Amino acid sequence: MIDKSVGIAGANLKADVAKIVRLLNRNRHLLIPNPDLPEGGEYSDAVGERISTFQRRVVTEVSSQDGRVDPGGRTLEKLEKNARDIPAENLLVPLFPFPVRPNASYSAQGRAFRANRTTTRLHAACDMLFPVSTPIRAMADGKVVRASYLFYSGTDALEVDHGTFIARYGEILPGSVPHGLDQVGATISRGEMIASVGRLNSGSSMLHLELYSGTESGPLTVGSNAPFQRRNDLLNPTDFLDIASLELVSRPGMPPQAVPVTDAGMGVKYVVTDDVDTWLRVRAEPNVSATPILSIGSTTLVTLRGIETGGSYQFKGQTRNDWALIEYLTMSGYVAAAYIAPDGEGGSGGASVIGAGTLNQILFEYEPTGASDRTARQDGLPQRGIHGLAASEAMAETDKGRVEQLKDKFLAAGTAENLPPALLAAIASRESRCGNVLSQKGYGDGGHGFGIMQVDDRSWSADTSEGPKGLAHIRQAAGILALKLNSTQHVQGLDAVLSLVTAASRYNGGNGLPAPNSDLGTTGGDYGNDVWARARYYARKIDWA
Repeated sequence: MIDKSVGIAGANLKADVAKIVRLLNRNRHLLIPNPDLPEGGEYSDAVGERISTFQRRVVTEVSSQDGRVDPGGRTLEKLEKNARDIPAENLLVPLFPFPVRPNASYSAQGRAFRANRTTTRLHAACDMLFPVSTPIRAMADGKVVRASYLFYSGTDALEVDHGTFIARYGEILPGSVPHGLDQVGATISRGEMIASVGRLNSGSSMLHLELYSGTESGPLTVGSNAPFQRRNDLLNPTDFLDIASLELVSRPGMPPQAVPVTDAGMGVKYVVTDDVDTWLRVRAEPNVSATPILSIGSTTLVTLRGIETGGSYQFKGQTRNDWALIEYLTMSGYVAAAYIAPDGEGGSGGASVIGAGTLNQILFEYEPTGASDRTARQDGLPQRGIHGLAASEAMAETDKGRVEQLKDKFLAAGTAENLPPALLAAIASRESRCGNVLSQKGYGDGGHGFGIMQVDDRSWSADTSEGPKGLAHIRQAAGILALKLNSTQHVQGLDAVLSLVTAASRYNGGNGLPAPNSDLGTTGGDYGNDVWARARYYARKIDWA
């Protein structure tokens, strides 16, 4: 194919350079977002840098990563095998699997690609640490090529062909792939929730992401194929994650967050009106047929980022096509603009924020079993014949005075996140006895949990700015619970009540099962039921007006 080496310290004959540049341009799908190189045959530093980029992403053998293409070498073999004629305008920058990047780098320590696993095996993926049940987004459009299956240490994996690469989404929560997607051939849209982060038997929780170019066939795991024990078309995910967009729309050369906006009120807080009967779908594109990213309820506060014209929809007998680009927590997407109003106007129902009593009402639509004897033993209750629901209420009563001192903060956080304030108070009671068992600096759980609601530094960067009882901490904890609630809302068979019950259990962790089995694996085996029982007690006994 070439007579002499091309690249760094190569002979760089004009004819050879032209051939290699042509191959590099035909590998543009693996070199996003780099533009095509001139194919005239002139060598430049840009050619050597592009070869280095290709080797870093595609040539997994470190010995072959020298920025040079040699005749008969591994880099030339990979260039030829992966060459495809895909127009640059058809390519999208990959979407990052989460709306935010993890606090712990996926390219450091044991999380990195090529990290040592054993004396004979190297890590074939990048690991992104996130809490259990965090939703995982599809990196591009694609189709399922292998439905979820047992993968490693109590977790599953899902394999998706995204057209320009194949992704194995590993260490996901069993049963978390939405109904209809967990089958070979199922179509997946860019940004669609495809699974949730699982928990290993060791207690760690992460997405283990492997990428493949798709030039090989057969199982991805090949035990005899050292040093990765993976198929020969294995890619290094690091570069792909580094350049991946957090926004749903991103093409090579586009600046980050390049989404057109036309509204002068950008950044203003809006509220979902009570015209929404159940859930308002936040979509990847401004169209009713676009992929839902998450669901939010009435009274949820969102940030408006712009108004656009999109697909038509019906609202109160009228045809409308105005869509709002909104931001909620760390996610952004489109909602029909008719269903949101500036905070304080409140839409057709007349109130932008419903009362805490209404938010707490959902607590009485589910009958909890209360605390286990293991949990109640901390107050000596089983020894006195007090069990279950009565035990939860007794512990809630013990903490009631401390809860009432923070009532306004629970109310503010609950209103902001559309969650029952009494449920937030109950979590604080369960986690720290509303601060009574924390260290002087506000830590518990061996120094890993911060604040009355115990935000764990092994999964989150705790907001300590206002102290362990501050509103900033309570808002952060409420946001974590809201994320867990969003991850349950697409689970088949769960209504709004059971979704919230499941989310309450998952605040503690557990085995990731939905209600009524969501407490399996939680501390004491009762977390959601105990918290729910305490929350009902606070909803009745405290004036939330």
